[in-house]
Amino acid sequence: MGTTVRAVLASLAVAAPAVAIDGVPLAARVAPNGPVTAMTTAPDGTVYFGGSFTRVGQITGPTALVSVATGQVIPGSPSVSPPASSATGTVTAQVSDGAGGWYLGGDFAEVGGVRRRSLAHVLADGRVDPGFAPDPNGPVSALTREAGRLFVAGSFTTIAGVTRSGAASFAVSGAVPGQITPFDPKPAGGLIRDFVATADDRVILAGEFTSIGGQARSGLAAVSPTGAVLAFPTLSDAGAGLALTLDPATQMLYVGGRFTTIGGASRANLARVSLSGGSSTIDGWNPSPDQSVRAIEAAQSTTGLRVWVAGAFRQIAGEQRAGIARFDGAGTLVQAFDAGIGVTGFGTVTSIAVAGSQGSLLAAYQPADQGAAAIQGRPLLGLVTIDSTSGELSTSQPPDPDGLVLALAASDNGASVLAGGRFAMLGGAARAGLAALDPNGDLAAWYPVAPPISATSLNISAIEFTEGALYVGGNFTMVGASQRRGGAAFDPRTGGLLAWNPDPGSGTVRDIQATADRVVLAGSFATLGGQDRRALGAVDRATGSPLAWLAGISGGSATVSAVVVDGSTIYVGGDFANVAGRPR
Repeated sequence: MGTTVRAVLASLAVAAPAVAIDGVPLAARVAPNGPVTAMTTAPDGTVYFGGSFTRVGQITGPTALVSVATGQVIPGSPSVSPPASSATGTVTAQVSDGAGGWYLGGDFAEVGGVRRRSLAHVLADGRVDPGFAPDPNGPVSALTREAGRLFVAGSFTTIAGVTRSGAASFAVSGAVPGQITPFDPKPAGGLIRDFVATADDRVILAGEFTSIGGQARSGLAAVSPTGAVLAFPTLSDAGAGLALTLDPATQMLYVGGRFTTIGGASRANLARVSLSGGSSTIDGWNPSPDQSVRAIEAAQSTTGLRVWVAGAFRQIAGEQRAGIARFDGAGTLVQAFDAGIGVTGFGTVTSIAVAGSQGSLLAAYQPADQGAAAIQGRPLLGLVTIDSTSGELSTSQPPDPDGLVLALAASDNGASVLAGGRFAMLGGAARAGLAALDPNGDLAAWYPVAPPISATSLNISAIEFTEGALYVGGNFTMVGASQRRGGAAFDPRTGGLLAWNPDPGSGTVRDIQATADRVVLAGSFATLGGQDRRALGAVDRATGSPLAWLAGISGGSATVSAVVVDGSTIYVGGDFANVAGRPR
């Protein structure tokens, strides 16, 4: 019978190690990316389990290191645990420490089992830096490491034990690495989204703020190393700066975001500012993407400067280029570079990272219409690798995430890219709420018709195995293209959908038990097959048609959560007051 008859239902947390539930092992090498609420074991040792999950594989948590050459997740990344206020942790910013390690920022409580609220330093050997624990009192939204300093932005008011509202910096080299600096620009009205430190000791800020240091600055500003406001072009009212990149050779600053003017000059969403000789002159370049720019990368090559921009645009420089485009140092759109992202279902490329040693560009993507977007005919599911010169799809692709990838950062040697976001798993196999482990504990190929279940709220809460059928119950409406409301049966060998259809209406099936001639269902439903069978009923094993037996459950919420059949006696538990007209 299904494990829902137990007094306590076990649930496998997304970030928790694999465990045994009611004595049934879930192998350490595989786990679902959501709760398991029902499980049963077949006589041959196959374990069937269900719940609210979409994939089964190795849990990475919201950050994972990906090999550019192979596309595979590199094992060993520290686990990131969510704060108490959230079910999942989020990594929204990361940057290399220059020595093989990483700084991580976001909304989390622990890294690698060590308490680190929202900001952490992971060393090259995978250990959490014991000497760096700034403990900001709010989430971190942006990180940049430049000129021996780590710049941090977010929704905090204190960090490292001192008052810093929304921004701070730390020394990451020199005699006292990790020490907070006097930098205190005091953004207001919105977050800082990016930083650039210049050779002449200016720190350029981009974000959604409306003032810096008490002075009006819309989306773009420059400050001194202490945070004192300097003269610099600002964006149009309500404009937002979302990305900055500086080419050191030309001292040209690239500014991307959501704006219509910069320094009074008409520029839509993308502009260049010359910083040469301490200046801040708006350049004539004006590619005018039709939607926002979210990320910019620049790199020198043997042929000169190459600049990639990414965002929500469909057109840029008068050409169709959905999401990603490339320019040369003169600001000319490179026609030969075309990622071939279709506009149907297109959303936003949220981040890009150029991995120089591999000639590759990784892009994180947030679709507007899940499943509709494609790149060069391939479904675009959240993370993709393309050739940084041509835009062609690379042979080795990263695994699909089960949530949003929000930030990417290349390692110093360009061989790997760290992905951060709001996901529990990169890779794994699609298993929407129902899966099986073979007797060796490996994920079985068994999988119901794809997609097995579709519902606004996917939830399998009961499983019962018999030799001819695997009965499942829960809260769902469809199995593939077939309507199955709350109850369905599958061939335990092939995964094929069987004709059995008890149809508990709009309610939820919470437990199932099969006998030689019937299947007993319990839950919060009102009908079975259109006939009055409140909370408890029996149906035919082959068809699912309701049998004549009436349990007469009433009172309370009229819910039966557990059922056990022992010969001619049925034991039930739940929230009710009467059974067959008698108080119980």
